[in-house]
Amino acid sequence: MYNKLLALPSLENTRDLGGMKTADGKTVKAHRLIRSGELSRASDADLAVLSKVYGVGTVVDLRTPAEILQAPDKPVPGARQVYLSLLDESFFGIARDEYSVEAWMNMFRDTDRAPEDVFEEMYLKLLFDDYAAPVFRSFFDVLLSQKEGAVLWHCSAGKDRVGVTSAVLELCLGVDEETVLEDYLLTGVFTGDVCRALLQTFAAFADPRQLSAMEVLLSVKPRYLRRLIDGMKNRYGGAKEFVIGRFGVTPDELQELRLMYLE
Repeated sequence: MYNKLLALPSLENTRDLGGMKTADGKTVKAHRLIRSGELSRASDADLAVLSKVYGVGTVVDLRTPAEILQAPDKPVPGARQVYLSLLDESFFGIARDEYSVEAWMNMFRDTDRAPEDVFEEMYLKLLFDDYAAPVFRSFFDVLLSQKEGAVLWHCSAGKDRVGVTSAVLELCLGVDEETVLEDYLLTGVFTGDVCRALLQTFAAFADPRQLSAMEVLLSVKPRYLRRLIDGMKNRYGGAKEFVIGRFGVTPDELQELRLMYLE
């Protein structure tokens, strides 16, 4: 299984995509593409490692303005900060904080649907809503502009918004679907202790339906990502065709990304 967790004690889900293999035998370069959770709790020592060891030159924050106000990033020394909120205000309740019990329960109370179906709807919005197109276009622009050093992108936990953006990027670089899925599911491994502690606390006062919803909120499930991959195939033929047709990324730009980030 692919696993490039960085040894950063204050950041439990920060990973270098370097070393991922593509279907045509290429390898993602190390210290170039880093996915993460928020940096609000990062230690000065870990921020220094991101700057000096991994060469982070740009930090892309995918959270909403309210999330950023509540828990602003600690800056990576020498890195520019780019804000690209990947959920609009119509989904503000759940976007506010992926670990917010109140936000998730408010959304959950408004529907009789299964929590998994509601969460899957959020994933579909992350990729297929009109709101997402310029955000992804800007994300690709950031990647294309980072000629050296690393781009780090994050949301709150590095789970959903980062999971979707990472999957799209990896597929466009030529990584096979199963490896992309493995990378997505690793968030459940690296944040497992935190999630289990939250569930144990919540179980003391929640009813079974609430507990089920909470488990969904904290989990990563293959069905969410597979639905997006299938959607890109069904609508456009695949991820590369999707970002060309939907986000306006050109074939030349995709080739440039491969030249920049693969070896």
